[in-house]
Amino acid sequence: MRTFEENKRIYAELILRFWLNIQKGQTLIIKAPIEVHDFVKILAEIAYKLWVKHILYRWWSEELDCIRYEYAPEESFDEYPQWIADWYTEEVRNWAATLSLYMSDAKLFKKINENRLKRVEKVSAQAYQEYKSLITSNSTNWVVAAVPIKWRANTIYWNENTEENVKKLWNQIFSLVRVDQENPVKAWEEHMEKLKSHAKY
Repeated sequence: MRTFEENKRIYAELILRFWLNIQKGQTLIIKAPIEVHDFVKILAEIAYKLWVKHILYRWWSEELDCIRYEYAPEESFDEYPQWIADWYTEEVRNWAATLSLYMSDAKLFKKINENRLKRVEKVSAQAYQEYKSLITSNSTNWVVAAVPIKWRANTIYWNENTEENVKKLWNQIFSLVRVDQENPVKAWEEHMEKLKSHAKY
């Protein structure tokens, strides 16, 4: 039976090799929650061994976002640094692959002014319009993969032990993406063949 850490490594390999299909010489953009830094280190090691040229990191935190929504100046919610969106756009134009590690917990934002959330969503959508157009037209390889965050884990399992909850959520993800099977790659290949068969039918 594989260890927990071995399963994390298999998950990382599936993300890069199977779903993202990273190519030799590509630049890789990784957007991830701060708290999964250790998992990103695993991804980075594997990616460089697959001959990725550069890895560019963008970190985020919903806790920090909540602090901003609560205390930032009112006018800031109608502005977005265009250079950030332009940076993403330029990298994708140059064939950078994008990997977004994501999980959210809406409960964190329950006390936040809804109007502020909508305004930020609007200006960021405008800023990233060209980037999103490139992604949705599959101009490069991209994928979004789930990772546990403590707030979401605690919401799901209602246990006072956050570390235990996060580990439970990791194991749930492993199960959902077939990491816990004897041969995860073969399991995914068989699954993809079934999907192709259904699509053809």
